[in-house]
This record gives sequence, structure tokens and C-alpha cells, in this order.
Amino acid sequence: MPTCSIPEHDEPTVENRVRAVCAAVFHEPPESFTDAFSPDTCPAWDSLGHINLITALEEEFHLTLTLEQAMDMMNFGLVVLVMKDVVREPQAKRKE
Repeated sequence: MPTCSIPEHDEPTVENRVRAVCAAVFHEPPESFTDAFSPDTCPAWDSLGHINLITALEEEFHLTLTLEQAMDMMNFGLVVLVMKDVVREPQAKRKE
């Protein structure tokens, strides 16, 4: 599984962390991720790519996403929105 490394002292935003994860999963430069970046614009974002994205996000944020949350992630902008919501949820299932 691709990994992304962001120095902890930089305290990256959720969006920057999602961007780093997407860059690692889809092998694209971080600056290519706009809100419209989606399976329609990235051949690597197929069904397996989506599973890899969900897995990488769960590892990066140390949580478990629901099926509904995973299905809502239809483009980069929505991935960021879902992850911001999940990170704010006190009941988010955190992995130890």
C-alpha cells in the first residue's frame, strides 16, 4: 500500500493530508488534485483504485470509514468534505 509522509511538525490540514494520500495512491502530483479530480479524469481511479484510496485514508487518519462514506467519495472535493466530517465526529471508529 502506498504511504505518504508528512512531517508531524507541519500539522497538515485534512485537505493536505487527503491530497498526499491521493497523490500516493494515484501516482499523480499533489497539485493535480482539484475538486473536480475524479474517476472520469483519472484512469487509475477505477474500482480497485477506489478501494486502495479508502484503505489508505483509513490508515492515514487511523479510522474506519462506513460504506456510505466510501460511496460518497466521488471526486477529490467530496473526499475532502467526507474526511473533514469524519475527523470531526467524536464517535468516529478510531483504529488503535
